[in-house]
Amino acid sequence: MRRIFTAIAIVLACSSIASATTVFSNGFETGDLSGWGENTGAVLQTSEVHEGRYALKMTAVDGEGQYLYSPDTLDLSSAYARFYLYVDSAATKGFVGAFVMGPAEARLYFDGVGDVSLGVWNGFANYQVGGWTPLTPRTWYMVEIKTVVSPKEGVIEEKLNGAVIATGANLDTGIDKVTFISPENYTRADTPVVDIFEDDFAVSDDAYLGAPEPDSASTPAPK
Repeated sequence: MRRIFTAIAIVLACSSIASATTVFSNGFETGDLSGWGENTGAVLQTSEVHEGRYALKMTAVDGEGQYLYSPDTLDLSSAYARFYLYVDSAATKGFVGAFVMGPAEARLYFDGVGDVSLGVWNGFANYQVGGWTPLTPRTWYMVEIKTVVSPKEGVIEEKLNGAVIATGANLDTGIDKVTFISPENYTRADTPVVDIFEDDFAVSDDAYLGAPEPDSASTPAPK
C-alpha cells in the first residue's frame, strides 16, 4: 500500500511540473543572443556549459556590472523562473547580484576565504528573504525563483536543485508586474571580481518548471 501511495505522489508531482506553461525559454543554442534584448557585455562561451554547446558568461570588473535582459514582453503577476548557475570562488568579501525577475533578486555572497552562498532578496522593499545556502564553487546548480506581485500578499521563494531554501509570504512586493528577466553580474567596486555562468532559462506563469527534459532546453547549433 505504501508503494501505491508513493507512486501516486510521484505521478502527481510530475503532472504538476508537466502542466506548467512556459512563456519564455532560451538556452543560447543558436550560438548568439537572439531572443534576448539589451546586453551590457555578457558573452557566450563554450568552456563551462550546463547543456548543449553554449552558456552565458558575465564578468564584473571595477564595479562595472554586466547584464542581459529578456524582451520586455512579459506581463505577469505571478512568475516562476528556472535557470542554471555556475560560479567561481573569490578571494574577497562581498555581494553579487546574479538574477532579477520583478521584485525577486537572486544574490551571491563571497566570504573572502573562497566560499560562496546563495540567497534571495525582495528587491522592492530591499531586504533578504530567508538566509544563505552554501554552494560548491565550479558546480552547476538548478535555481528556481517564484514571485507573486502584491502590496500585501506578495510571495518570494527560491529553490536549489528542487528543494526550497528560502520562502516568504504576505510580503509587500509592489504592484508592478514582471515584464522581463535579467541574468546579471552586479557588483560594486569593493566587491569581488568573479565570473558567473548561467544557462537554460525558462519562465512559467503558473507553476515551477523543474528540470528540463533532455535536449528540450534548446536546439543545438550545427557543428
